[in-house]
Amino acid sequence: MKYRPRLIALRSLGYWLFLTTVLQVPLALGLPPTSNRRHRTRPPAAIALQPSAAIAEMPLSFEINRGQADPQTKFLVRAPGYSISLNGSGAAFSFSSGSCAGAGQSVRARPGSPPNCTEGDSRLRLQFEGGAAASKAVGEEPLAQQSNYLIGNQPKKFLAKINHYARVRFEQVYPGIQVAYYGEHGQLEYDFLIAPGASPQIISHWFEGADKVEIDGEGNLLVQVAGHRLMQRRPVAYQLDGGKRIPVKATYVMHGSRIGFKLGAYNQKKTLVIDPVLDYSSYLGGSSGDIGAGIAVDIHGRVYLTGITTSVNFPASGALQTPQGGSDIFVSRLNAAGTALEYSTYLGGQSNEEGSSIAVDRAGNAYVTGTTASVDFPTSSGSFDTTMSGDRDVFVTKLNADGSGLVYSTLLGGNSADEAYGVALDPEDNASILGLTDSNNFPTTATAFQTTGHNDTDAFVTKLNASGSALLYSSYLGGGGVDWGFGIATDLNGNLFVTGLTTSTDFPVTLNAAQTTLSGSSNSFV
Repeated sequence: MKYRPRLIALRSLGYWLFLTTVLQVPLALGLPPTSNRRHRTRPPAAIALQPSAAIAEMPLSFEINRGQADPQTKFLVRAPGYSISLNGSGAAFSFSSGSCAGAGQSVRARPGSPPNCTEGDSRLRLQFEGGAAASKAVGEEPLAQQSNYLIGNQPKKFLAKINHYARVRFEQVYPGIQVAYYGEHGQLEYDFLIAPGASPQIISHWFEGADKVEIDGEGNLLVQVAGHRLMQRRPVAYQLDGGKRIPVKATYVMHGSRIGFKLGAYNQKKTLVIDPVLDYSSYLGGSSGDIGAGIAVDIHGRVYLTGITTSVNFPASGALQTPQGGSDIFVSRLNAAGTALEYSTYLGGQSNEEGSSIAVDRAGNAYVTGTTASVDFPTSSGSFDTTMSGDRDVFVTKLNADGSGLVYSTLLGGNSADEAYGVALDPEDNASILGLTDSNNFPTTATAFQTTGHNDTDAFVTKLNASGSALLYSSYLGGGGVDWGFGIATDLNGNLFVTGLTTSTDFPVTLNAAQTTLSGSSNSFV
């Protein structure tokens, strides 16, 4: 096995907080070794990102379950450091309570393995005792955002255009009592809506998976789980009278591990609302298992992002289309103002993959490249290569304009490990890919600059035609040492500009180059 560089272009505190970096677009480059090849010195630490508050304040969205999770789950939520599945009997949380490696450190144990920050995941369920799990769930306040799951190599099982809502209401969780979920500032809020004549005394909830639950001196409920704490704030209760809130005194009461409410006087002929707020960010903190690696902007100013996610890990079983590997690729698009998520697409197979780079054409189609270890990675008929060749192959996938389907998807690689880190488009929408290969039979074209590799890792440069069905150009690039390709761009004439890192004293250079000899143990190349 060989040492691998890690390109971490946009590192963040989680999937939603990752999206907040768009408004500032700072980049950080880290190249730490991550497998057991001979040691390479790691460059200076990457720059830590400061998320923009604008998108961090974006409300939660509730994704309806159309087969991407356990059938008992009605709606799903993803947020910084946690994910939630909802049904009428309560809410199941999966917290990523550990923190990822710090800026400039490797966040992965080896290529093809999920980020190590997920090793501290904790699961907790807010359980409504006696609540009706099968109660009707209603999505309210539809959002423009949609999710797509392009998982596995059976397109008929892809799930596309799954709707999101700003609010979810479960009817008759208890007789005459509904539960409504919504979220602000990255926190889940839920209301008990108690109809006139219904008894709030029948509400009893508890936290399955908690190590300890107690009420603090201010009336907040403190829940310990896996060595961390979350807080359910002191409840707020009220009734509406002519649009005006009339407060009702409310406190928690505990009967063993069960939690209920003690209420002051209120008008039993009017609806009563009890509103607890779960506050976990200030207690659990940490990162969800997500890494952003690529960003692009289209002609309308919309922002496209790709990377690695391990966050779709709801406490469920028997799901049809949950991501099947330890990590999958996500592709997300935000509107031009950076205030709304328009789609998120999940892409992958049974093993691990990572999205490393993304480009977008004038029609809004997204071109994503990276690395996969999945033999069932979704490919398309007629593409250049649909069969895994080594233990890791490059993938190149073109998504349609709303992220709901494949225009084309192909593998690219030889008999060993191949990884991609850059993609660029020429004026004819041919995709050029840059990365590194250990394969001695990486596919090249007859007139390529270098048709054979060396005994060590080489960079590669490959250009696919516009349909992804054939190679226009493919070449090794390197010398007798280690050569890694990371960044690629193209001009209006289709010339390619590539950059990366080399340890080769015989790396190919031109006579009039600014620097013609290796200085130190490794240099950048352009």
